[in-house]
Amino acid sequence: MNGSVEGETRGSNDRESEAPKARTSPVAIRYAPFGLRRQYSENPGTFLALSRSAPMAMRLEPSMRDPWSQTHPLFLGKEFWVSRLVKMRSQPRLLTQFQRKDLARPGVEVLELNLQSHDGTPITALLARSKFHRLGRAVHLRLCGGLETCAIDWKAVDEGIGDLVFPFPEGRCLEERVLDVLRMAQVAADLEAIEAREVELYHGSRTPPDEFVIAELVLQQGWE
Repeated sequence: MNGSVEGETRGSNDRESEAPKARTSPVAIRYAPFGLRRQYSENPGTFLALSRSAPMAMRLEPSMRDPWSQTHPLFLGKEFWVSRLVKMRSQPRLLTQFQRKDLARPGVEVLELNLQSHDGTPITALLARSKFHRLGRAVHLRLCGGLETCAIDWKAVDEGIGDLVFPFPEGRCLEERVLDVLRMAQVAADLEAIEAREVELYHGSRTPPDEFVIAELVLQQGWE
């Protein structure tokens, strides 16, 4: 295997309020029926507005809930994340990458990425990308249950989109999962020469997982 190494030192009696008005349904995209960035990128303040309406949203029927309804407001505040993001940046990633020729296809390379998260926990991911597209391509960041079962999105790769998929280390709490997603978004951005906020957080369900909701907020607000 060919490998490279990267070292870094970078360092309840609340008064009832009106239920939030229903928004226009998000535009459908190919892989995720709910596209966070495409719906909210023009108005980042929407994240905070939705977090304020969460208590009422929790009393709505499941089909009417916003994706933010299950996210505690604490996790949507800048104050909670700033110190944690500073600490994450100070923790070296110790990124190594190896060619996975056993997974590659003609015109497509697959890299195995090994790195450390914000707390030194090892993370392993797969990155598939076309050899015929330049740096600066779009990148999808996706989750999987285990590295052995991670399925590469070959259709996206054939269209020039980088596909980065990884499983969380076992036993991660929500805070740690958010930081893992942010860490991987930055890795994908560095490898493809784009901004971290340009990395697309993709999922396969109608409601995005909490870690994607919060990580998207952090990225779009520029707290990272």
